[in-house]
Amino acid sequence: MALGNGAFQSALMSLGADQFDADEDKSVYFSRYLVANNVGLACANTVIVYIVNSEGWAFGYWLCAGTGLLAFITFAIGMTSYRQYMPRGNPYSRGIQVLVAATRKWDIPTPSDHDLLYEVSDQESDVQRRHKILHSDSLRWFDKAATIAPGDLVKEGSSNPWTLCTVTQVEEVKCLCRLLPVWMSSIFFYTVYAQAGTLFVEQGAAMKIDYGSFVMQPASMNMFNIVTIVIFPVVYDRVVIPFYGLCRGSRTATLSPLQRTGLGYVLCFVAVSLAAIVEMKRLFLVEQGRVDANSEASVALSIFWMTPQFFLLGAAQYCVAVGQMQFFYGQSPSSMRSLGSSFCLACIALGSYVSSVLVTLVSRLTTAGSSQGWIPKELNRGHLDYFYVLLAALTVLNFLFFLRCANGFTHLTVYRG
Repeated sequence: MALGNGAFQSALMSLGADQFDADEDKSVYFSRYLVANNVGLACANTVIVYIVNSEGWAFGYWLCAGTGLLAFITFAIGMTSYRQYMPRGNPYSRGIQVLVAATRKWDIPTPSDHDLLYEVSDQESDVQRRHKILHSDSLRWFDKAATIAPGDLVKEGSSNPWTLCTVTQVEEVKCLCRLLPVWMSSIFFYTVYAQAGTLFVEQGAAMKIDYGSFVMQPASMNMFNIVTIVIFPVVYDRVVIPFYGLCRGSRTATLSPLQRTGLGYVLCFVAVSLAAIVEMKRLFLVEQGRVDANSEASVALSIFWMTPQFFLLGAAQYCVAVGQMQFFYGQSPSSMRSLGSSFCLACIALGSYVSSVLVTLVSRLTTAGSSQGWIPKELNRGHLDYFYVLLAALTVLNFLFFLRCANGFTHLTVYRG
C-alpha cells in the first residue's frame, strides 16, 4: 500500500503541473490536487467506514479495489492527450557523476570566470526539454566537476562524464542541495501535524464528548481538519490574498511559495498554542474536581473546545502543502521534477517518525523517579500542556531556521535562448 501510494503521487504531482505553463495555473492545480486528496480521505473516513460496518470488511475491500480500478481507467483514457516529457538518461547517475568528478579534482582550482566552465549546446543535451541552467555562485566546490583539466576533452570535443560534467549537470546537484534545508524545516511541521491523529485524540478522549444526545468520537474530530483543507482555498483566495495585497498596496500582489509555507508555520504555532491553552484549562478543571458525570476520567469541558486547533492546523496544512508542492516543483531541475515532488511525501513520513521519537524521549525524560511524566496513560495525572508548550517553542525555532533558509535561498535560473 505504501509503495503504491508513494510511487504514483510524486509522479502525478509533476505530471499534472506539466500540463500548465503559467505559474498561477500550476498553483491552482496543486491546490485542487490537495483538496481532491482530502475529499477522498473524508470519503474513506465516513462512507467507506459506514459501508464496512454495515456490509463487512470483504465488501469494503472490494469497493476500494473497484474505486482504484475506476481511477486507473479514467487516467488511462486521457493518456494520449497528456503533455509528457520523456527523459533520456538517469538523473541519479548524473548526480553521482558530479560528485565523482568534483572529488577527483579536489586539488584543482576553479576558474574565476564561470564562462570557462564546461557546457554543451541544447542539441547535445541528454535530456529533452532541459534548458541549460545558468551558473550560480553558491556551493562553488561542485564547480570542480565542470572545470576543464588537461586530457578531459577527447576527439570532437566529447568528454568522459565521470571526469568532466556540464555546468547544467553541476547546477542540478546544487539545486537539490539548496532544497535540503527548506525540506528539513518542513519535517518538524509534520511532526506537529502528526499530533492531530495521536495526542489530540487522547486529549479529546479526556474531555466531555457528548452534546445532548449527540456523541462526538475523539478520532472523528480530525474531520474538522480535513474539512478546513477543503474549504480554505476559498478563504485563501477571497480573504488572505486580498488582505496581503492591501498591505502591500498592490491588488496583484500574491504570496510566493516560500511565503505561503511561512504562513503555514505561523498558523501551526497558533494551533499548538491553542492546544496548550485548552489542556491547561482541562487540567485546571481536574484540580477543581469538575469531572464529567458519565466518565470520571473525563472533565466537564466540551471536546468542541478543540475545534479551533483542528481548524488552524488544517489551514496550516493547506498553506504548507501547496507552498511546498509549488516550491519543490519550481526549483527542481526539469529532469528531476518527480524527485523534487517526492520531497513533499518524504517529509510527511519523516515527520511521523520524529513525532514518535520525540514523544518517547519526552516520556522517558519526564518519568524519572516516581513522576508520572508529561504524557502518562491517564492524562489527568500528567502535563500534556507542557509538551504542547515544548512543541510551540520548537515551532518558533524551526520558523526562525526556515526564515534563514528562505532569505538566503538562491533561486533556479534557466537559459531559454
